[in-house]
Amino acid sequence: MATQVKTYSYPRIMTRSSDFSIRANGKEVAMLETSAGPFAAFSCDGPVEIEIGLPAGFHENLRINGVKATSGDDIYLFTTHASGILFR
Repeated sequence: MATQVKTYSYPRIMTRSSDFSIRANGKEVAMLETSAGPFAAFSCDGPVEIEIGLPAGFHENLRINGVKATSGDDIYLFTTHASGILFR
């Protein structure tokens, strides 16, 4: 059985990231701007593949929740059991 992913709704007053996009097992997840950095939250009942769209030309040694992501052009991919993503 495939891992189930549940996304959350946020009030319109919360600022969405205009630079990053995120999908969990192919499902779009809201990416919010916070004082700690871009943040996304979802729930899952098993491992999920995360795809993060980056701004054009953004190439950096990116760690997400302490996990080094693998780069492919302007997309980072990794698998996690975590249900929230915080960029550092």
